[in-house]
Amino acid sequence: MPNTRYYQLGGFRPDVRWFEQDWNDKRLVDLLAGESSPMQASIDRPLELVLGIKRTGSSHLLLADIKANIFQRRFPRTFSTLVDYTSVSPIFFDSPQALEKKLGTLKPKARKGKKDDARDTSQANKAFLIGEQGLGRGEFERGRLLYHILQNTINSKVYSVADTNWTHGLRLMSFTFNVKTLDQRSYEEKQQSPEPLDYGWAEVTDVLSTRVSFKPGSFQHLVCAKDRLLQPQHRTRANFEHGTTRTIPLEEIELLARQFFTTVAERNDVPTILLVHDEGLTRNVLRGLNIDTSEWESGIGQLLWPQATATSSMTSNARPSSSNLDYERRKHRARDRSQSPIRSTRAGFDGFARRSRKSPPSPSRFAPVYIVDVQALYKSMMKFLSDKHIGDIAHELGVLENGKTWCAGNEAVYIFDAWRAMVSGAAIDEQHTSRTALVVGGGTTQGVQGATNQLGSPPVEDSDEEFDPNNIVQKTEGNDDGSDTDYESDY
Repeated sequence: MPNTRYYQLGGFRPDVRWFEQDWNDKRLVDLLAGESSPMQASIDRPLELVLGIKRTGSSHLLLADIKANIFQRRFPRTFSTLVDYTSVSPIFFDSPQALEKKLGTLKPKARKGKKDDARDTSQANKAFLIGEQGLGRGEFERGRLLYHILQNTINSKVYSVADTNWTHGLRLMSFTFNVKTLDQRSYEEKQQSPEPLDYGWAEVTDVLSTRVSFKPGSFQHLVCAKDRLLQPQHRTRANFEHGTTRTIPLEEIELLARQFFTTVAERNDVPTILLVHDEGLTRNVLRGLNIDTSEWESGIGQLLWPQATATSSMTSNARPSSSNLDYERRKHRARDRSQSPIRSTRAGFDGFARRSRKSPPSPSRFAPVYIVDVQALYKSMMKFLSDKHIGDIAHELGVLENGKTWCAGNEAVYIFDAWRAMVSGAAIDEQHTSRTALVVGGGTTQGVQGATNQLGSPPVEDSDEEFDPNNIVQKTEGNDDGSDTDYESDY
């Protein structure tokens, strides 16, 4: 693992104090983003810094030591490393004004009678003094980091990612379903033993392809024969747009699902990412199909940073159990304001290392599946507490015209679009601001890509393709000398 050091820029108790009057960010902004800044390699490329998310959810603007070298200044005595964060990811600024605005949101607010306040009272972080909201926020940013690694628009070593060779064999899959809404069973029973009306799954042929393609035969839309006349409330049944719907007994659905996932379980030489909607419920649905998910990982933290997870001092707690109620309790734990702040310097990686029941896989072995919960990403970004159907999420993200339909086969395809819309955009707080303004106004976020670029997020090209999760042309690994890799803005 690269031993990258990070120096906090601005905000609460910064590491970088290169100027007198540290409360004034203008000289720092000029040094980093001014016309003569050595970090401005090209007028066509925005300034790239590091965004660190801590376990409580607080965000911090960081300068990696690889980049700090170019300033030829004395390194600060204090610094942080990867284990202090749940994620480190790129954040872009297209102008000095954008950087100054961001630093302004991170600046602590003076409180009367509090000369040296021990709390971060900044606009950006005052809501994250305690709790574990950094787990969800960090997972969102890990998705953005993965996207840029696949795009090869960043030097991965800046973000403590030692090896990216696995990107060449990466498999990207999806699994979706719709459950009954008129179900007389207890809530606990419905969560522990869900009864889907239909199932859908798909697999991308080549994640590194510049053009979308799905593995032949991987498109599936299966309807449970005994419930073929039922449908979720307030939703219209849609035709399967990518193949033929098959209405078959549950036993046959189980057989086909096990065949699909068996190919995943048999290969641990390459990683597999599975996009789902509601991880806890999905695990229970798969358990009902006799598919063992006990070795599957929640999130992509171990994929990006296996060594950091392996060296964490806390790896004993279990990942989501077969009971969705246990999963829900953990998922909502971030809202419990009675907990004390975590003070361990390894608090960041404790966040996802704790989910592993066994020791993390060695660097030469991948977990069978890394689950990415698209709903959880959306809720973390939008700061929603209630659940949303994947159709509503896709509609609000601007990738689906009508979100009030249901067809798990179609959902298995456009869940990729929803994921891509988020991970290809700006950092989490900037996306929250721009997308919330449109959703609250009654619209969708289809035109939000331009709005999110106000803080320098690389523009995302509009596309009529069903799914282009990475739009990737894979190149060589970032330069070891810390210089910027080639930057492509047309993704």
